[in-house]
Formats: sequence, C-alpha cells, structure tokens
Amino acid sequence: SQDRINELMSIFVVQVKGAGAMSRTDINHVSENVLIPLLSEIYGHTDLRNLNVSEDPNFPAIDLGDEKTKTAYQITSTSSSEKIKDTLKKFVKYKLYEEYDRLVIYILTEKQETYQGRGFEEIIQGKFTFDKENDIHDYRDLLKEISGFPLEKSRRIQNILEQHFGDKDDELRDPLDWLEKVNSLWGEELTTIKINREQLCNDLQDFALRGNGVIIGSPGVGKTYLLKELHRSLKSDGISHLLLPIDQLGEGTDEDLQRELSYEGDLIEKLKTVPVSDKKAILLFDAFDAARNEQTRKRFLRLIRRVIQELNGLWNVVVTVRTYDAKKSQELLDLFGSLDDTNHSEGILCRHFEIPPLNADEIRQAFDQIPYLESVYYDGSEEFKQLLANPFNLWLLEKILKTSQDVPDFSQIHSEVQLLDLFWQRRVAAGRDEPHHLFILEQMAHWMVKERSLTVRQYDVYEDLGLDNPARQRAWNELLSGEILAKVSSTGQRIAFSHNILFDYAISVLFIEDEPQQLEDFVLEDPSRPLFLRPSLSYFFTRLWYYAPEKFWDAFWHVLPSDQSVHLRLFARLIPTSVIANEAREIDQLKQLLDKLDNGEGVANEAMTCLLQSFRTLQIERDALWSVFFDQVSAHLHPNFASDLTNLTSEMLERATEKEDTAVIDACGRVGRRLLAWIWQERETSEADWYNRLGG
Repeated sequence: SQDRINELMSIFVVQVKGAGAMSRTDINHVSENVLIPLLSEIYGHTDLRNLNVSEDPNFPAIDLGDEKTKTAYQITSTSSSEKIKDTLKKFVKYKLYEEYDRLVIYILTEKQETYQGRGFEEIIQGKFTFDKENDIHDYRDLLKEISGFPLEKSRRIQNILEQHFGDKDDELRDPLDWLEKVNSLWGEELTTIKINREQLCNDLQDFALRGNGVIIGSPGVGKTYLLKELHRSLKSDGISHLLLPIDQLGEGTDEDLQRELSYEGDLIEKLKTVPVSDKKAILLFDAFDAARNEQTRKRFLRLIRRVIQELNGLWNVVVTVRTYDAKKSQELLDLFGSLDDTNHSEGILCRHFEIPPLNADEIRQAFDQIPYLESVYYDGSEEFKQLLANPFNLWLLEKILKTSQDVPDFSQIHSEVQLLDLFWQRRVAAGRDEPHHLFILEQMAHWMVKERSLTVRQYDVYEDLGLDNPARQRAWNELLSGEILAKVSSTGQRIAFSHNILFDYAISVLFIEDEPQQLEDFVLEDPSRPLFLRPSLSYFFTRLWYYAPEKFWDAFWHVLPSDQSVHLRLFARLIPTSVIANEAREIDQLKQLLDKLDNGEGVANEAMTCLLQSFRTLQIERDALWSVFFDQVSAHLHPNFASDLTNLTSEMLERATEKEDTAVIDACGRVGRRLLAWIWQERETSEADWYNRLGG
C-alpha cells in the first residue's frame, strides 16, 4: 500500500540520518545498492549499475550509471549547494558527460527547499543536462512518482523496500503478516471479464480443505483465475494459506524462493511457524506445467513432497496443472494418493478436481462486458461456441473486437489456432511498429528457448532488444500495455508472455521453420524440446494444417519414419496425428494419407496406427466424417492398425445406433464385413491366435 511504502521510505531516511550521527559512511554504499532496483522500477532503467563496484571503489563524482539511458546518479546525504556544485565540477573534470547525457543527484536525507545562487550553468557549460529544480531528488520526489503507479507496480516497489527495511524480526514473530505480504505480490489475473462461478469456487475450497490434491483443466480454462478466487475466499474465512505461482519463482532454487518470498532459511521451517486453524492451512502451487525445465520441475516436486511428508496434518497441498501434463507426470500424481468421491477424469489416478469449461449461462454473463459478443456468439458455429467456453479464448475475442474498426467474420473459425492467428494479426503484426514487435518477440522467444524457461531476466535481453532505440522502446511499451508481455516475479525484473498460451503460439510462429529438414534439426538440437515445446509444436502443425496443408504433409512424412531418432519418433507419432484427428473436417483433407494407403506405402500403415491411437486418446466423435474415412481405410487393412480400427468402429456403431444415423450405420457395416473377410483370409496363411481373437 502507499502508506506502507511511505513508512518504509521514512525508515530508509531515518537509518541514513542515524548512521550520519554516528559517523558511519558505509550507509551511503549500502544505499547505492538499495536504490538500484528502486530507481530502475520507478524510472524504467534496465542497465543501472553501481559504478563503485563495477568500475572503481571510489568512482569520481557519480555512484550509479545507466549506459542505455545515459543517466548518471550521485548518491549523497549532504544536501548543500556547495556539495552539488562540487559534484558538477568533478563531472566536468573527468569528462563523464562523454558517457552520460544527464546527471541526477539523489539526497538520502532531505534536499533543501530551494537551491538559489549562481554558478550552476557556468560549471555545466551546456555539456550535459542538469536542472537544479528537477534533477535534485530526495525520497519525497520518489513518493510523488510512486503515488500515480498502478497497484501491481506499487507492490513491486513495496517488496524491494521490504527486503531492505522491513522488520524481519517482526515477520518471524507474526508469520501471518508474512503470508499476507507474499500473497499480495502476485497481482490480479489477466482477464477483465468477470464471470460468477461461485458454486465452482465453493466446491474447490471444499476440495482443498478436505485434503491434498491436484487441480486439472485444459489450457486457458481458468485454473489460475480460480486459484486467486480461492485465495480471496480463504482470506475472507480467516484460513491461513500461501499462493506460489511456479512460473514466477525462477528456477525454484532455495535462493530464488528466498528472494521472491522474502524469508530466510528453510521454507518448510518457515511454514511450521504459521498458526493453523482446525481446518488446516492450504499451500497452493499454481502452474506446475510451467516448470518445463527438467531440473526446475524436480526441485518443485521435491518441495511438494517435503510439504506433504513434513507438514502432514498442518498444511494441505494443492497443485494446478494442465490435464495433459498431469497425465504425463506420474511422479506428481503419485504424491496425491488414490481417488475419492470428487469428480474423476480418465487417466488421472489420484485425488483431483477438474475445472470444467464455461457453460452457456456463464458465457452469457460476458455479453454485457464484451461489445458485439452476443451477436458474434449466436452467429457462430457450434464449434465456435465451444471455443468460447474457454475463458482465455473469450479474452482473445475481447482483444480482437477492441482493436477492430468493424466486427471480423468469425463464421469460419472453429479452431483455437484460427482465433490465435486473428489475435496475432490484429494485436502484434499490425501498425507502424509491427517490425519492432516481431523483432522483440523473436529475441524474447530465443532467450526463453535457450534457457528452457517461460520467463527471462529483463537485463539479460535489454541489449539484444535495442531498447535505447526510441521506436523499439515504444514497441516494447506497446507489447506490455497490450498484455502480450508482462513483468513477473515479485520485483518485476523478469519478463514473460502474459499467458503461457501466447508463449507457445509465438514460438510456433517465430521460431519453428516449416521446411522439413529444418524442423527435424530444430527438434533434434535439444532433446528436451519435444517436452518443453510440445504445445508450440502442436500449434505449428495446426497452423500448417489450416494455412499450408501441403507443407503439413511434407513435414509429417519427413519426420514419421520409424528409423528416426527416439526423440523425433516420439514427437512425430504423437503431435501431427493429434492435429489430424482434432482438426480434419472434410474427407478431401485426408487424401494424402488415403493415397499412400492405396499405393501400399509402408509409412501409411505407420501413420494409420498413430492416428487411430490418437483417436482413442482424444475421444474423437465426428462420426459423419470418420465413418467415411474408416470405410475407405478398411480396403487397405494391416495388422498394425486393424485392432484399433475394429474397436473404434464398434464404438462408432453404438453411437450411430442410438442416434439412428443410417449413413454412419451403413459405413460401419461395410467396415465390419471387410474386417471379417480380411481376418478369414489372413488366418489361411497365419497360425497366430490374434486373428481368432480379433474376429471373435
């Protein structure tokens, strides 16, 4: 809060005055290090350094410098005009104006009310910028700047001050204050759309209070939003809890956690000091899937395991994770026991709670909040309406409509990738600064892929981004204000895409080449990429499917053959076939696969095997299309996929019988007859019992 910031700045000034009274000069050097993150956050410096450390212990005239903005700071507790003039003379004597265009003098105590007298201009001689009215600062000037900041930025400033001037002894004595401070760091969720899901929130709170478990859901379904709603509800009910957003906690090392959460020692020991009610305290880990670096993932798994084992009976642990990642994270699921009477999802064999998509009534709540949404929604296809049951897609639509002179045609959109592409064209690849937008995002993507992280330190990328260029800086600010990028971590020194979906999509657009050999080289360059960039690779193939289908098939046939490396083979068997199963709408889109089957090419049998396995995983039910496809495939049967085709056709026939869909029933009948004829023929040349079981 502003009051707390005022209090902490006052403590800063009092400590400086006290040190001066005791003739302690080291306080000035300590203050230099405090002011680096503080001034950086307030004035937007990205390369502010302590020159007494990086250059010389007694660097002349100035203490801090930012070579990017060409601004220098003298930090002093002496406020007299003589001190100011002495600094100016040294700045000129050592020709520091050749490196810095502007000098600011920061008074650690209080500056004088006015600085009268002559001589300032004579010293400066027009060699650099210094205005005695505007370039002599003290804490009051900082507070004036801070007073106009948005809440999230103010919180980052407060956190910087707490780290240096907050009373750590008080924190240890009152850990509830520490919990509240940490929980206040993370700000509000991305969306401005408010949808009442009160019953779901109540059910979620009940789930969290009754034991440990995982919260699952599809990307963008609102897991983080609901976790923050849960935080507000727990706070209202007086239940101790701690929210830990994994994507904002660096690499999960002890040092990262101590810095971001403002504690000393061991986190488990810290949590033991928190008073716990009869209902237990709740530890909320958000976005486990954001730990895409294997070492980071292992660190958080270790921490979760320790909390469950060492704080059992005191703290319940809840972890949010994408459904797909949960199914692939058996080590995580093993920590959370067996199923209970809460909702159950296939493949999640532990205590879990699934966040469902929005229902029609919940979507209608957004009609009054997003202009034109009602007409767009009712004019759209059923698939488009299903897309808008995902809150992130509603957010995308809101941003698209806000930047459009007229309402775009959404009638042909039935895929998330198509909606993302429209968002990208309207919000990123548009306007006079489009080349700068794309350059910045390319550099950000490069660093994130290199570091295998969804965040990057701002000072790491500053030079590569060229933010000293005014047009580039303007584009940077637009990406932040447009909610493409966001400052994250408690101090705001790390940058991320505002949602992980945007990171994944940006990689697919900016980083992955569509030439087959280049795609192969990209995947093989780092064995972790099929895991770390799995969503990006899925978006990449989906984009090709819609906008360059020939390139989709070229890439698919290139990476599929079974003699490829294990990393390439695993990715090739899962991702492109899932795209085919999810996105195909017309039989002509499958012609390449059917032609290769007709020509007896072995790679087509492998493709069919992988495709039908994707059907089983994804539970695809577009029977009008796939019954026609199965009918044609059944003329080219192979042992590799005959069993899956049999089972899928049987399930399809059951659905068609219930719906009395005669066209699908007839197609399934033809598939069944061909299967029986093929089995009878194969039994004549093979003694394998497998054919008897399949025929039965």
